[in-house]
Amino acid sequence: RNRHCPKCQGAVAQQWLARSEVGKTFAPWPLYAASNLGSLVALLAYPLLIEPLMGISVQGSTWAALYLVYCVIAVLAWRSLGPKVDEENQLDDSPAPTAKDYVRWILLSLAPSMLLLSVTNAITSELGSFPLFWVLPLALYLGSFALAFRTHEEPSYLLQFWPDITLAIFLFCQFVIVTEMQPILYLLYFLICWIVHEQLYLTRPSAKHLTAFYLAISLGGWLGGIAVSVVAPMVFSGLTEVPVSLGVIAIALLISAGPPARSWWKQTHIRFTGSRALLTATVALLTVMLLASEGEKGIIDRERSLYGIFTVAERPGEDGLRFRELASGSTAHGKQYIEGPQEDVPMSYYHPVGPNNIALSTRKIGRMAGIGLGAGAVAAITESDETLVFYEINPTSARMAQESFTYLSHAKGDVQIRMGDARLKMVTETDQAPFNAIFIDAFAGDGIPTHLLTREAVAVYLNRLESDGLLVFHISNRYYDLRGVLAAVASDADLVGTSFEADGTESDEPLYDAATTVVLARSVDQLQPMLSKGWRRLNDDPVVVPTQLWTDDYIDVLAPMAAKRANRRAVQ
Repeated sequence: RNRHCPKCQGAVAQQWLARSEVGKTFAPWPLYAASNLGSLVALLAYPLLIEPLMGISVQGSTWAALYLVYCVIAVLAWRSLGPKVDEENQLDDSPAPTAKDYVRWILLSLAPSMLLLSVTNAITSELGSFPLFWVLPLALYLGSFALAFRTHEEPSYLLQFWPDITLAIFLFCQFVIVTEMQPILYLLYFLICWIVHEQLYLTRPSAKHLTAFYLAISLGGWLGGIAVSVVAPMVFSGLTEVPVSLGVIAIALLISAGPPARSWWKQTHIRFTGSRALLTATVALLTVMLLASEGEKGIIDRERSLYGIFTVAERPGEDGLRFRELASGSTAHGKQYIEGPQEDVPMSYYHPVGPNNIALSTRKIGRMAGIGLGAGAVAAITESDETLVFYEINPTSARMAQESFTYLSHAKGDVQIRMGDARLKMVTETDQAPFNAIFIDAFAGDGIPTHLLTREAVAVYLNRLESDGLLVFHISNRYYDLRGVLAAVASDADLVGTSFEADGTESDEPLYDAATTVVLARSVDQLQPMLSKGWRRLNDDPVVVPTQLWTDDYIDVLAPMAAKRANRRAVQ
């Protein structure tokens, strides 16, 4: 996400142009728009073309070759546009930028940089940190630069609407979980970046001070990145950087352009004044409702880490019995009654009537491994002579499971938690006894742990699995259908598979959550207990959309996303 390195290189080329003979008749500023447009095209090409068509090794070789081409072009540009002996005579004698100019430039570049990372955090906390979901906000950010730095001398018509747009962004950021709302959020985000970056262009100095201008822009972008990436996680337990970023944008625009002219609103567009008042009231009401709902959620523990924002909430259920819920963003990772007769019964996705529990109940008792701890509900199904090893990479999740839930402490079997990446741990534990079953349930929000679903990952699991063992994948998800991914992996590894997608009618228990489960095994005989209950073979299931095999070198998240949407449309 180092967005400003290419810009620094572009600034050097623009300085060459400004100090050359060509620069006498051609302003260098449109080249800044061109450089950002090139970055925009490259960013969009990566998730849409390069990632689906090329593996990482091919990408590396291609990039190295293209970089050599770039070096040749840069040398040729330097030879033709490099500084001349009389370069000082070619530059104007405009005064140097003042401290106020530097503050304005830094603030106008800092604000959208903060918003870029804030919006990206809001989206990826729900959908996962994949190139597609951080490239799109970055591409829009760069696109706004390209549009703002076109040749013009007056601000766009949109400048009058910046208060409305900032309020609307705050409004729609609360509903990022709703897929239909995301395009509107992206549009509003692009518009405010365009407005702010246009102020940068309109306050630009003469070409003589071009490098100082770009230095201020780069410094502002860097400070914005530090503020959101480093400072915000240390200060805030939630995504508070979103309203803070919008506040900084408001300050930057007030300093640079001032408030929208009141006379303009009164004389020409009084209807918009009413709309602004309505929008402000709506956002204020929504904020109050959100704060009130936070209190109703009964959150007793919250922590922000590299793996997301995790919360533990305690509140009464529909039957009046109190329960606790572990969540990341808006995605539940475990529930448990803390009173009543079902205190030690696994709930949520591991309820006794759910497909995860059904699949694991067919295992041979002995040793079981779980990748992803959650609230530790699987521990509730262990037998007294059984060992269960949880692999958990997130210390926050482990702490909350141990402190706020009793599944682990009340388990009949021997339950162990091993901290670290499951794949790396399993590779180094080859001297230990193999497992009879391994279940994979390692999600943060609805993000896919892609490195746990590749051909190489399954090979690691099989190396630690008994010949008659089961691989159980919990793949419940709002955005991706991973059955095709696992079908391709199963076919490559000569495994057989079955799946079941629960619809919620299996139980009327308030804490029951419907799950989608895939089970892989070396023999179809091991799948008979599930097939006899109506589960479908992966190869025979018409809703399973075939995808290309995922490997450590090749991942395509667009395919399971498209499959999910296709299946959703088919159901509708």
